[in-house]
Amino acid sequence: MTVNLQKIHKNAQGLYKEIMSVATINFHKIHNNFDKKYDSGRMSVVTQADKIINKLLEDNLPKLLPNSLVIGEEDDNDEFSEYTWIVDPIDGTGNYQKGLDWWGTSISLWKADEPIYGALLFPRSVENMIYGFKNGGVFDSCDNKISLKLKSPYKPAFSIDLIDVKFRQHVLSSDWKIDLSYRATGSTIYDGYNLILGGYDFSIIYDLAPWDVGAVLVLTKELGYEIDFLGKRISMKDDNFLKYEHVVLIAKPDIYNEIVPTVKKLIKDYEMKK
Repeated sequence: MTVNLQKIHKNAQGLYKEIMSVATINFHKIHNNFDKKYDSGRMSVVTQADKIINKLLEDNLPKLLPNSLVIGEEDDNDEFSEYTWIVDPIDGTGNYQKGLDWWGTSISLWKADEPIYGALLFPRSVENMIYGFKNGGVFDSCDNKISLKLKSPYKPAFSIDLIDVKFRQHVLSSDWKIDLSYRATGSTIYDGYNLILGGYDFSIIYDLAPWDVGAVLVLTKELGYEIDFLGKRISMKDDNFLKYEHVVLIAKPDIYNEIVPTVKKLIKDYEMKK
């Protein structure tokens, strides 16, 4: 089956506006109104907005592409189709619950093991939407094409997106042999926002789920970033595909060769100690 991704994106605009409206209306209203959940040994926050947006995505994304399935962070579904939507209704829920602006919605469409379309929704950011297609470009909220920016000539900036705090400490205490600037937002897709717009030069993603990384992967790859799964790429055929086990380095091409040996060594050394 051949799909018209541009048409799907155009038809999704009403849904995306509704999602951003729900998120904005509930922002600053749920400071003491949330649930806790435990997944893969970690505790996270779930707000009413998460649940409403997740239901909107479950009900409406299959209408955009018949016979497609939806898998999200707030679902129990673990079934795949030829085309599968993988979504996170609010990435950075901890920020959202606290009234911080670093959060958004991640929507990616996968064909087999590869994301082919991604949309990131940021209701409170300058670019309230960034979207793109495999072999079709990446665009801002005004439909202007985004181009890859070269690495920063002064202290290249990077993020570490992870659950394991000890791994962050390991990375930050290591000798990179170059002067770097570490940044953290508490949201994988907000760090992705900064990657796409050029503020970050690379990001290390360690043990996260596909809804954390799907849209960011397709958008950064389309821009020309190096995507390195560091020998740990997980297939949809694997039982652990939906678990927090995805590891990937996303780097601008003009810094990739400089840092990848260090990143691989850091991960190897850390995992040998675990």
